[in-house]
Amino acid sequence: GKGPKAKIGDVVKFDYRGYNLFTGAVFDQTYGNREPLVHVIGEPMFQGLIAGLQLMNAGSLYRLYIPNALAFGANGTPDIPPYTPVIYDIELHAINPK
Repeated sequence: GKGPKAKIGDVVKFDYRGYNLFTGAVFDQTYGNREPLVHVIGEPMFQGLIAGLQLMNAGSLYRLYIPNALAFGANGTPDIPPYTPVIYDIELHAINPK
């Protein structure tokens, strides 16, 4: 992407698809399901996603490999077992400084 770089506190608009690294199964996504997510970087969001978004410029498409400790950790989710690393494809559409 050629747009500005995202940082903590920015409001970002992005599409994503999350995968279980071990099985390749998609566990959540915006593509085809709902509108892109609009969120403030740093507000309730797991650490791997906070770090990954800050690497991106508006207009970027990234694939992030996120270790379990920076994702859902020991707790897991209903769709992700504990200690499971995840993959996120993220398409960052826009950044609005807070």
